[in-house]
Amino acid sequence: MSIYFTSTWQYLSETDPTATVDFFGAILALTALAGAFGNPLLGWWNQKSGSTRYPVIVAFGIAAIGNFIYAFAYLSPNIKYTMLFARILTGFGPGALGVLRSFVGTASTKADRMKAVSIGNCGFTGGFFIGPTIQICFIPLGKIGYEFSIFRFNMYTTCALFMTVFSIFSVILTIFCLKENYVGIISNEDKSSDPFFVLPKFDRSPVFLLYYMWWLLCGTVCVESMAAPLTIAMYSWNPEDAVLYNGIIQTVGCAITFSVNFCLASTKLKDVDNRILLLVGLFFFAIFFVFHLPNPLYPGPLDGLCDYDWCSSTPRVPLYLYLFIASVVLGVGFPLISSSSSSLLSQILGPRRQGTAQGFFAFTGSFSQFVVSLFSTSLFNASGYKWIMCYHLAVVTFAILGVSILWPRLTPLKITPTPETPTKYKSGTFYRM
Repeated sequence: MSIYFTSTWQYLSETDPTATVDFFGAILALTALAGAFGNPLLGWWNQKSGSTRYPVIVAFGIAAIGNFIYAFAYLSPNIKYTMLFARILTGFGPGALGVLRSFVGTASTKADRMKAVSIGNCGFTGGFFIGPTIQICFIPLGKIGYEFSIFRFNMYTTCALFMTVFSIFSVILTIFCLKENYVGIISNEDKSSDPFFVLPKFDRSPVFLLYYMWWLLCGTVCVESMAAPLTIAMYSWNPEDAVLYNGIIQTVGCAITFSVNFCLASTKLKDVDNRILLLVGLFFFAIFFVFHLPNPLYPGPLDGLCDYDWCSSTPRVPLYLYLFIASVVLGVGFPLISSSSSSLLSQILGPRRQGTAQGFFAFTGSFSQFVVSLFSTSLFNASGYKWIMCYHLAVVTFAILGVSILWPRLTPLKITPTPETPTKYKSGTFYRM
């Protein structure tokens, strides 16, 4: 989906002049909301049926339809609403995220959990950044592109058609290549071999904290989606340059993200305490938002293509600094937070089916994108980027405090509790003597 982050506003505004930045925010928000409700729904389906394959097929099938409609939305008499509907369908695709995370967590052993999660996150976090890179490949087509009868193939529509094909390919790949082998859960055979075996309940407080981490992480993605109007205002880039330059910035971030995830999966970093990795990632995010605040020492005010009321009183982040924090700092922070929080969540939940819990984990991220997209576009119109960055900095600060407070409880589920310690399970409380 991230292939659209840097081009949706241009496609929308150029095909429908009545569309506003607020409507663009509504598109981003409702796209995220579709994923938000898709995640727990598909997670519940996965939990009850024990199948990963079918929920994933349905999610990507609906996404393929949405991408196809998006590509030809300009043919509709109500372009912006057709585009909104298409993006809602497309947003259902990431609804499979919770199911896939559950599969990664339960199809890997405890010893390989961090490696498996990091490899999975190479695809997830890398996808957020590599999308704009794909968009760059279609820039040579330009805004006009080629027309065959009523069909238009330009830098915007070909991306959606590419994603349609990619979604269909994902369905085919799932049907023929996904093998459902759950080695990371306690099977019925394991339970029957020990009549006294009891699986303890997981600790809910650290689980909710990790849900909050995912809210934070996916909310930050909204900063990426606002990159085009933000950089046009700050640096007077035209729409084509904004797509190109932001695509390059996010491509660099993608390379860094992939490298960090590779290190987490293949080097001694995978043995580092997940809590430490999480804190380091949060500090990287804090650095990004601190330096992205409109510091009075920065040059300004904004001029050129910035035509908002706040332009005359807002400084611009120096270009060299923006390039560094938007690519390197975020590129390092994303995988540290996503891999460590995903690995911790899987370990805290323990060797049980995790479809519903992982679905709500992904739900918090999608719902974060829904909420943050709505107020970010409104704040950007009214007062620029200052309060947006203040919000994110506050969220990161509370996250750092939360990790510090719950540090002793951010640990894997103890299958064998301490003797004579009351331990809760689904039917009450048990003691191990």
